[in-house]
Amino acid sequence: MREKALVKLILKGDSSAGEMFVDTYYPPVYRLLLHLCRNRDIAEDLAQQTFAAAWKGLTEFRFGSSIGTWLHQIARREYMHWLRDIKPTLPIHLMCETTNSEQGHSTNRMLIYDALAQLSEDQRLCFLLVYVQQLTVKEASLVLEIPVGTVKSRLFAAREKLKLFITEDLENKAEQPKQKDLVNVEGVTNETC
Repeated sequence: MREKALVKLILKGDSSAGEMFVDTYYPPVYRLLLHLCRNRDIAEDLAQQTFAAAWKGLTEFRFGSSIGTWLHQIARREYMHWLRDIKPTLPIHLMCETTNSEQGHSTNRMLIYDALAQLSEDQRLCFLLVYVQQLTVKEASLVLEIPVGTVKSRLFAAREKLKLFITEDLENKAEQPKQKDLVNVEGVTNETC
């Protein structure tokens, strides 16, 4: 269904159109917020706030961009409000979910999350919008309300920092001795040699 027709049906009170709206746009909005805050509960709350704000503002939506881009703008604002409210009390790296084997997170995924956490908020948002949410650079510029050239610049800087961080992390892990390579020298006697 085309976006204009969907919005018209929603504004007329069609509940199935409202369900279609949420079913279509909730997953990418939630995914972006989860990547930003790295906490499922907070991402769900922010996604709900995003859709509540969108619902209120739907009558003023003028189709200057796609609904998805507009929702990403709202999600970014909700995230920035949340971040501003909690920033004085808790650094973002401490808010992140801890991983355990039950969650099934791979080492590579955690390496990427750690690397993304090293980026500035501006760089991380650009990176997530383009490479995770798969928006175009132009759509990302609309979401972030910045020029296309600024998005490109932030993406370049983000890629360079991520490359550097991941390379350094892998080199550090390669230099660390493996557990099975460690020898307990206290228990070594002439008889065992």
